Amino acid sequence: MLVVECFKIVMRVAYIVLFLHIASLATANLVSAHRRISAPKCALVAAVERLKTSKAVFTGRVIGMKEAEGIQAVRFSVSKSWKYVRASEVTVTNYVHREGPYFRQAKSYLVYAYLRKGALSTGGCSGTVEVEYASNDLSQLDKWQERNKSQRRSKS
Repeated sequence: MLVVECFKIVMRVAYIVLFLHIASLATANLVSAHRRISAPKCALVAAVERLKTSKAVFTGRVIGMKEAEGIQAVRFSVSKSWKYVRASEVTVTNYVHREGPYFRQAKSYLVYAYLRKGALSTGGCSGTVEVEYASNDLSQLDKWQERNKSQRRSKS
């Protein structure tokens, strides 16, 4: 009789442990599903729209960088500019964010920068991306630039 009672207690404990395990898995799935659903809204912004809301848009190669406390000061050698940047080199402050860029030495980027505290900056949701992943944006920006040049010529 004692063995039967012990068996019943062990089975109840096993059911409780199983229930708690299943509940924790379900909660983890709900939390991770929520993270997948809440992608940044800016991820779907077209290149030309992003250009309109940015202070500067250019491609450049990282030639110097300093990082401290989640902020990168990144110096670029500018390859091409669509907006604002006219110098061959420019420095951008990057506020490191999980949804934003993390710059690496000698890599090339398409940079969408905004003005923050009087300096060009980028960070989460800026749209900045490595050039190798930006072919669609680059194509849209070139088409926009060509249309603007032809419109200026026709007005002259």
